[in-house]
Amino acid sequence: MKIELTYPDYKDPAFKPMVEQTEYLLGVLYADKEHRLDMDLTRDIGSEIDPYGTGSQHFWRGVVDTGGYIAVEGAGRYEYPQFELKGGYRFLRKFLDFCEETLAPRSLGSQFKWDADGKLEFQAMGNFISLGGGRAQEVVRLLYVGAVISRDTFRQRANRIVQWLPKR
Repeated sequence: MKIELTYPDYKDPAFKPMVEQTEYLLGVLYADKEHRLDMDLTRDIGSEIDPYGTGSQHFWRGVVDTGGYIAVEGAGRYEYPQFELKGGYRFLRKFLDFCEETLAPRSLGSQFKWDADGKLEFQAMGNFISLGGGRAQEVVRLLYVGAVISRDTFRQRANRIVQWLPKR
C-alpha cells in the first residue's frame, strides 16, 4: 500500500503548521504495524518515507507518538528517560540515519558518528531500538521541543524527559 498526503501550497499563510501537520500524519500512518514492522525484503521503505533524505522531526514524532514509547522510569532511587521504537531493520535504519544527521554534529561536536560503537545498529538488526538516559533525552528533545502537534500524553512525558537532569 502506498501512502500519499497532499502538502499545502507554499503561498498559504499557514504553510509551516500545515507542513508539520502533514508530516506528522504521514508518521502516524507509517507507525502502523503493516509498515513499521514490515519484513518484505523487496520493499524499500526508506525511499517510501523520504527518497531524498531521512524524514523530518515531525514525521518521526508521529511515528513515536503512535508506535513508540517514551517515559521516565525509576531505577532504584533515581529515574531515567526511556525511549523505545520497534520496527523492521530498514525502517529503524532510516530513523538512525535521521538521528545521525541531526544529532551527531550537535551532541559530539566532531566528525564521529552518533552510533560510533554500533550498539544501535545491532539493536536495529533485532528489530528494536532502546535508549536510556542522556541519549533518550537527546532524541526526545529533538522530536518534541518547538513542535506544535503531538499527543498530549506524549507531550507531558516529553516535557518531563527534557527537564531531566543526569545524576551527579
